[in-house]
Amino acid sequence: MNMLARCVSIIALLYLGAGAMRAQEVWTLHGFDYGLIRTKHIEVDLHTRFRTNQHLTNFQQGRSGAVLRWNAQRRFTAIGGYYFGQQEDGRDEWTNFHRVFGGGEALVHRGERMRLTSRTLVERFIAAPGIDFNRYRQRVRLSVDGKVGPYLSSEWFFDAQGYLSARHGGGIRWKWSSWSWLEAGYLYDDRSSRLGPKRHMIVTQMFFGRPKEAAEKRSDAASSRE
Repeated sequence: MNMLARCVSIIALLYLGAGAMRAQEVWTLHGFDYGLIRTKHIEVDLHTRFRTNQHLTNFQQGRSGAVLRWNAQRRFTAIGGYYFGQQEDGRDEWTNFHRVFGGGEALVHRGERMRLTSRTLVERFIAAPGIDFNRYRQRVRLSVDGKVGPYLSSEWFFDAQGYLSARHGGGIRWKWSSWSWLEAGYLYDDRSSRLGPKRHMIVTQMFFGRPKEAAEKRSDAASSRE
Protein backbone atom coordinates (compact mmCIF):
# COMPACT_ATOMS: atom_id res chain seq x y z
CA MET A 1 0.00 0.00 0.00
CA ASN A 2 1.56 3.29 -1.08
CA MET A 3 1.79 6.56 0.86
CA LEU A 4 -1.51 7.89 -0.50
CA ALA A 5 -3.41 4.84 0.69
CA ARG A 6 -1.75 5.04 4.12
CA CYS A 7 -2.76 8.70 4.48
CA VAL A 8 -6.37 7.91 3.66
CA SER A 9 -6.34 5.06 6.21
CA ILE A 10 -4.94 7.31 8.95
CA ILE A 11 -7.50 10.03 8.22
CA ALA A 12 -10.27 7.43 8.36
CA LEU A 13 -9.17 6.20 11.80
CA LEU A 14 -8.96 9.73 13.22
CA TYR A 15 -12.27 10.67 11.62
CA LEU A 16 -14.11 7.73 13.16
CA GLY A 17 -12.41 7.64 16.52
CA ALA A 18 -14.01 10.64 18.21
CA GLY A 19 -17.59 9.63 17.61
CA ALA A 20 -17.08 5.92 18.09
CA MET A 21 -16.38 6.28 21.80
CA ARG A 22 -19.95 7.55 22.31
CA ALA A 23 -21.63 4.49 20.77
CA GLN A 24 -23.51 2.20 23.16
CA GLU A 25 -24.09 -0.94 21.09
CA VAL A 26 -22.22 -3.15 18.63
CA TRP A 27 -24.15 -4.47 15.59
CA THR A 28 -23.10 -6.06 12.29
CA LEU A 29 -24.07 -5.63 8.62
CA HIS A 30 -23.27 -8.23 5.95
CA GLY A 31 -24.10 -7.71 2.28
CA PHE A 32 -23.87 -9.95 -0.79
CA ASP A 33 -24.33 -8.84 -4.41
CA TYR A 34 -24.35 -10.73 -7.68
CA GLY A 35 -23.91 -8.85 -10.96
CA LEU A 36 -26.61 -10.38 -13.13
CA ILE A 37 -26.29 -8.00 -16.09
CA ARG A 38 -23.11 -6.03 -16.86
CA THR A 39 -23.05 -3.98 -20.08
CA LYS A 40 -21.55 -0.63 -21.03
CA HIS A 41 -24.65 1.34 -19.97
CA ILE A 42 -26.80 -1.02 -17.88
CA GLU A 43 -26.01 -2.99 -14.72
CA VAL A 44 -28.45 -5.12 -12.72
CA ASP A 45 -27.36 -6.53 -9.37
CA LEU A 46 -29.16 -9.02 -7.14
CA HIS A 47 -28.72 -7.87 -3.54
CA THR A 48 -29.06 -9.51 -0.13
CA ARG A 49 -28.12 -8.08 3.26
CA PHE A 50 -28.68 -9.11 6.84
CA ARG A 51 -28.11 -7.36 10.14
CA THR A 52 -27.48 -8.69 13.65
CA ASN A 53 -28.22 -6.82 16.86
CA GLN A 54 -26.05 -6.06 19.86
CA HIS A 55 -25.83 -9.76 20.73
CA LEU A 56 -24.01 -10.22 17.38
CA THR A 57 -25.40 -13.69 16.71
CA ASN A 58 -29.09 -12.68 16.77
CA PHE A 59 -30.63 -11.97 13.37
CA GLN A 60 -32.49 -8.62 13.46
CA GLN A 61 -33.15 -7.65 9.84
CA GLY A 62 -32.81 -9.10 6.36
CA ARG A 63 -33.63 -7.84 2.87
CA SER A 64 -33.32 -9.00 -0.74
CA GLY A 65 -34.02 -7.40 -4.08
CA ALA A 66 -32.59 -5.97 -7.26
CA VAL A 67 -30.75 -2.74 -8.13
CA LEU A 68 -30.66 -1.20 -11.61
CA ARG A 69 -27.90 1.23 -12.60
CA TRP A 70 -27.98 3.17 -15.86
CA ASN A 71 -24.76 4.93 -16.83
CA ALA A 72 -26.57 7.89 -18.34
CA GLN A 73 -23.43 10.01 -18.70
CA ARG A 74 -19.72 9.54 -18.17
CA ARG A 75 -19.89 11.10 -14.69
CA PHE A 76 -23.48 10.27 -13.66
CA THR A 77 -25.31 6.99 -12.99
CA ALA A 78 -29.06 6.76 -12.41
CA ILE A 79 -30.11 4.23 -9.74
CA GLY A 80 -33.40 2.46 -9.04
CA GLY A 81 -34.45 -0.66 -7.21
CA TYR A 82 -36.70 -2.65 -4.91
CA TYR A 83 -36.13 -4.63 -1.69
CA PHE A 84 -38.37 -6.94 0.29
CA GLY A 85 -37.34 -7.44 3.88
CA GLN A 86 -38.20 -8.55 7.39
CA GLN A 87 -37.26 -6.78 10.61
CA GLU A 88 -37.62 -7.51 14.31
CA ASP A 89 -39.26 -4.46 15.89
CA GLY A 90 -39.60 -5.96 19.36
CA ARG A 91 -39.02 -9.21 21.16
CA ASP A 92 -40.25 -11.85 18.70
CA GLU A 93 -42.31 -9.21 16.86
CA TRP A 94 -41.47 -9.23 13.15
CA THR A 95 -42.59 -6.87 10.40
CA ASN A 96 -42.37 -7.36 6.64
CA PHE A 97 -41.54 -4.31 4.56
CA HIS A 98 -41.23 -3.23 0.95
CA ARG A 99 -38.73 -0.58 -0.12
CA VAL A 100 -38.72 1.19 -3.50
CA PHE A 101 -35.95 3.68 -4.20
CA GLY A 102 -34.45 5.88 -6.89
CA GLY A 103 -31.78 8.52 -7.33
CA GLY A 104 -28.32 8.88 -8.76
CA GLU A 105 -24.60 8.89 -8.16
CA ALA A 106 -22.18 11.50 -9.51
CA LEU A 107 -18.44 11.19 -9.95
CA VAL A 108 -17.22 14.38 -8.27
CA HIS A 109 -13.50 13.84 -8.76
CA ARG A 110 -11.23 11.15 -10.16
CA GLY A 111 -7.48 11.33 -9.72
CA GLU A 112 -4.79 8.90 -10.70
CA ARG A 113 -5.94 6.43 -8.04
CA MET A 114 -8.60 8.20 -5.96
CA ARG A 115 -12.34 8.49 -6.59
CA LEU A 116 -14.78 10.86 -4.87
CA THR A 117 -18.48 10.17 -5.46
CA SER A 118 -21.74 11.65 -4.21
CA ARG A 119 -24.97 9.62 -4.10
CA THR A 120 -28.53 10.84 -3.49
CA LEU A 121 -31.47 8.46 -2.95
CA VAL A 122 -35.18 8.82 -2.16
CA GLU A 123 -36.76 5.73 -0.58
CA ARG A 124 -40.38 4.74 -0.03
CA PHE A 125 -41.06 2.26 2.79
CA ILE A 126 -44.30 0.29 2.97
CA ALA A 127 -44.47 -1.84 6.09
CA ALA A 128 -48.22 -2.47 6.52
CA PRO A 129 -51.55 -0.91 5.46
CA GLY A 130 -51.43 2.70 6.60
CA ILE A 131 -47.75 2.50 7.62
CA ASP A 132 -45.60 4.06 4.91
CA PHE A 133 -43.07 6.87 4.78
CA ASN A 134 -40.27 8.41 2.74
CA ARG A 135 -36.61 8.51 3.67
CA TYR A 136 -33.92 10.67 2.06
CA ARG A 137 -30.23 9.87 2.08
CA GLN A 138 -27.05 11.56 0.91
CA ARG A 139 -23.69 9.80 0.76
CA VAL A 140 -20.14 10.98 0.04
CA ARG A 141 -17.50 8.30 -0.52
CA LEU A 142 -13.76 8.52 -1.05
CA SER A 143 -11.95 5.40 -2.27
CA VAL A 144 -8.50 4.42 -3.49
CA ASP A 145 -8.33 2.17 -6.57
CA GLY A 146 -6.05 -0.83 -6.75
CA LYS A 147 -5.97 -4.48 -5.78
CA VAL A 148 -6.10 -3.46 -2.12
CA GLY A 149 -7.21 0.02 -1.09
CA PRO A 150 -8.98 1.89 1.72
CA TYR A 151 -12.29 3.70 1.55
CA LEU A 152 -13.98 6.40 3.65
CA SER A 153 -17.70 7.11 3.59
CA SER A 154 -20.29 9.35 5.25
CA GLU A 155 -24.05 9.12 4.72
CA TRP A 156 -26.85 11.25 6.18
CA PHE A 157 -30.49 10.12 6.58
CA PHE A 158 -33.61 12.30 6.87
CA ASP A 159 -37.39 11.88 6.88
CA ALA A 160 -40.30 14.32 6.88
CA GLN A 161 -39.55 15.27 10.51
CA GLY A 162 -35.86 15.99 9.90
CA TYR A 163 -32.57 14.37 10.84
CA LEU A 164 -32.53 10.61 11.48
CA SER A 165 -28.90 9.53 11.57
CA ALA A 166 -25.45 9.80 10.04
CA ARG A 167 -23.27 6.80 9.27
CA HIS A 168 -19.52 7.39 9.10
CA GLY A 169 -17.37 4.45 8.08
CA GLY A 170 -14.11 3.26 6.65
CA GLY A 171 -12.35 0.05 5.75
CA ILE A 172 -10.42 -1.90 3.15
CA ARG A 173 -11.45 -3.30 -0.23
CA TRP A 174 -9.77 -6.41 -1.63
CA LYS A 175 -10.30 -6.63 -5.40
CA TRP A 176 -9.80 -10.21 -6.57
CA SER A 177 -10.68 -9.54 -10.22
CA SER A 178 -12.73 -7.19 -12.41
CA TRP A 179 -15.87 -9.08 -11.31
CA SER A 180 -15.27 -9.92 -7.64
CA TRP A 181 -14.28 -8.04 -4.50
CA LEU A 182 -14.66 -7.96 -0.73
CA GLU A 183 -14.96 -4.99 1.63
CA ALA A 184 -14.53 -5.15 5.40
CA GLY A 185 -14.72 -2.18 7.71
CA TYR A 186 -16.22 -0.30 10.61
CA LEU A 187 -19.18 2.08 10.73
CA TYR A 188 -20.31 4.50 13.43
CA ASP A 189 -24.08 5.07 13.36
CA ASP A 190 -24.78 8.47 14.93
CA ARG A 191 -28.52 8.02 15.43
CA SER A 192 -30.93 10.68 16.63
CA SER A 193 -32.76 10.23 19.92
CA ARG A 194 -35.89 9.34 17.91
CA LEU A 195 -34.24 6.12 16.75
CA GLY A 196 -32.39 5.05 19.88
CA PRO A 197 -28.79 4.49 21.03
CA LYS A 198 -25.80 5.20 18.82
CA ARG A 199 -24.05 2.14 17.43
CA HIS A 200 -20.73 0.62 16.47
CA MET A 201 -21.17 -1.55 13.38
CA ILE A 202 -18.92 -4.21 11.84
CA VAL A 203 -19.54 -4.19 8.08
CA THR A 204 -18.72 -6.63 5.28
CA GLN A 205 -19.74 -6.52 1.60
CA MET A 206 -19.03 -9.14 -1.06
CA PHE A 207 -19.60 -8.89 -4.81
CA PHE A 208 -19.49 -11.50 -7.58
CA GLY A 209 -20.71 -11.17 -11.14
CA ARG A 210 -20.16 -11.72 -14.83
CA PRO A 211 -17.05 -9.93 -16.09
CA LYS A 212 -18.24 -6.80 -17.88
CA GLU A 213 -15.79 -7.32 -20.75
CA ALA A 214 -17.09 -10.84 -21.40
CA ALA A 215 -20.70 -9.69 -21.18
CA GLU A 216 -20.07 -6.94 -23.72
CA LYS A 217 -18.33 -9.35 -26.12
CA ARG A 218 -21.28 -11.75 -25.98
CA SER A 219 -23.69 -8.85 -26.57
CA ASP A 220 -21.65 -7.65 -29.56
CA ALA A 221 -21.51 -11.17 -30.99
CA ALA A 222 -25.28 -11.55 -30.66
CA SER A 223 -25.84 -8.20 -32.39
CA SER A 224 -23.60 -9.20 -35.31
CA ARG A 225 -25.74 -12.31 -35.91
CA GLU A 226 -29.01 -10.35 -36.17
